[in-house]
Amino acid sequence: TTVDELTIDLTPPPTPTVESLVDNAPTPLLSGTAVLVTGDTLSVTFAGTTYQLGDGNLSHAGSRWSLQVPAGDALSVDGTYDVVAVAADEFGNQATDITVDEYVLDTVLPASPVVDFVETNDTTPVISGSAQMLADESLSVRVNGVTYLQGDSQLNVFGAGIAKTWDLQIPVADAIPEGSYDVDAFTTDALG
Repeated sequence: TTVDELTIDLTPPPTPTVESLVDNAPTPLLSGTAVLVTGDTLSVTFAGTTYQLGDGNLSHAGSRWSLQVPAGDALSVDGTYDVVAVAADEFGNQATDITVDEYVLDTVLPASPVVDFVETNDTTPVISGSAQMLADESLSVRVNGVTYLQGDSQLNVFGAGIAKTWDLQIPVADAIPEGSYDVDAFTTDALG
């Protein structure tokens, strides 16, 4: 006589997760968690392509998974993309991550700031300009080999919305000798 000839399993694997990422890489390295046991599988769908464990792109170690999107599947358009991770057991029970729109591709460079022309006999001049800056962007200005950062006591940014003005007070310690100098202003976003 035998026993337990029939097994009914309606319990899905633990729900996998997907970590959110904002990046400028059209072939991102995506990651998340998935607790898998022997017989379980994992697939990750991104931008219309489904990757499976062992395909050379999707890997799993411990409770972490990672997907290196290959060059052949590179994104061509900035935007927000959903990443769908699905864990399945040997009985066909599935668990799908509960988050959406986890990847944002942002390859757009911030607008270049404007530097106002200055002629002066002051070796510690105030240099000014303007910039179109989003909330996650910051300004830096380089003069005579010294870089000043937004928010330090010398470089200040003013204005609401994206239209900003800025001024830089050259400190006495950085007095500029007589001559002509380039003033380089840079706007940097959260992605650097």
